[in-house]
Amino acid sequence: MGSGLILRKNSVYRQLNGRSKRSALIGTVPPRQHHRPQHRHRHHVFFSSQTAYQDPTLRWAQSNPGMAQECLKPPPRINSASSSIINHLESLDTYLEWRKWAFPNEINDQSAGKAFGDPKEKAKSLISHLLSAPLTLSSHIKAITKHSAYKNTGDDNMVFDWCCVGARAEATIPLVYWNEFLMSSRKSLSSNESRSAGSSSLTSNENIEITLDFVGPDIPPKLPEQSVIIPSTPDEEPFPITSLCLRGYHNGYFHDIPAIKEWDAYVFFNPGFGHPNLRKSWESTLKLVLDRGRESTNETPRSLLLTAHSEHDMARDAAILSNIYGLRDVVYHENPFASRVVYEDPFEKNHFVRPNHYVANIVI
Repeated sequence: MGSGLILRKNSVYRQLNGRSKRSALIGTVPPRQHHRPQHRHRHHVFFSSQTAYQDPTLRWAQSNPGMAQECLKPPPRINSASSSIINHLESLDTYLEWRKWAFPNEINDQSAGKAFGDPKEKAKSLISHLLSAPLTLSSHIKAITKHSAYKNTGDDNMVFDWCCVGARAEATIPLVYWNEFLMSSRKSLSSNESRSAGSSSLTSNENIEITLDFVGPDIPPKLPEQSVIIPSTPDEEPFPITSLCLRGYHNGYFHDIPAIKEWDAYVFFNPGFGHPNLRKSWESTLKLVLDRGRESTNETPRSLLLTAHSEHDMARDAAILSNIYGLRDVVYHENPFASRVVYEDPFEKNHFVRPNHYVANIVI
C-alpha cells in the first residue's frame, strides 16, 4: 500500500488534524453544511496549507515528491522480540530506529532538497505528520486499557470499543499507518502489567481486539469499515493476536447520534474545547460524554485521551474542562509524537500550531 503515496500541491485534502477556513473548527458547521468530501484513496496522502505560511517540510516534499514518497513507505514488519530497542515509544527517532525505517541514499546528496534544511530531518517531519495520531494513541495504550472498561466475549478475547469524537482527517489516515499503531501497541502491552480494577493481568492467552469508531461532521459519510491484524509468528514470544477495526460510525455530531452506545474510552484529537469559535458547539457532546462517565461504576471507568494544537490551545481547553465541566487533574504534557509540521491557525494570525503538540490522559 505504501507504494502509492503521493504528495500534491494545492490539494483539497485537509491537513491531518488541521483547521480549515472552509469547515471552520470542528463542531462549528452543522452536518448538512460541512464540505463535500472528495474521494479519498487509502494509499494516497495529500498535504495542503490553508494560509500564506507554509511549513518548510511541505515545501521540501512538494519540491521533491519522489524522495518524499519513498520516505513515507513503512518498512516490513519486524520481530519485536528480537529488537534491542527497549523504549520504542520514547520519541519519534527511537521509534524509527526500532522500526528500521529506511531512507533513500540520495536524501543526503540532493542539493535541491537542502535548500529547505536537512533533507533527512524534513523526511522525519513528514513521517511524523502521518504517524502522529496512531503513535500518540499507541503511546498511551497502557493507560487507556488499564483505566477503561472492556468486554470479555469468551475464548480469551478482550474487546475494547473506543470512540474518536470530532474526527477529521484521522478517519482517513491510510491503513498502513494504523498498522504501525498495532505493532507499537503490541510491544507496549507485552509487559503483563495489571489492568483495571477487578481484572486479571494481561496474559499470552488473551486476544486483544480494538474497535475505533469515528464520529464527526467532517468524516466521509460512507467511510468503509477496515481492519488490520497482527498474528503471532512461530519465532516470536507468545503474545495475543492484536487487531484493530476502524469504522465510520456517525457522520455528524456525537450528541446527535440516534442511539449512543457504551464506549470504553474516548479520543479527542485537537478538539479546541476552549476556542471562541468552538466552545458552544462542544457543550452538548462534552456534557453527554462526561455525564455517562460519571454515571459508570468504579469497576468500569472511562478514559479520555485529549490532544491540543499548541500551548495556547492546551491552556484554553484545560480551563474549560476544569472551570466549566468540573474535571480535576487535567494535566497536559508535550507529546513526543506531535506532528513536526507547523501551520498558522487561519482564525488567529501568528498563532502557529502543530497537530497533537500536547497530550493528556484523564480518567472519569
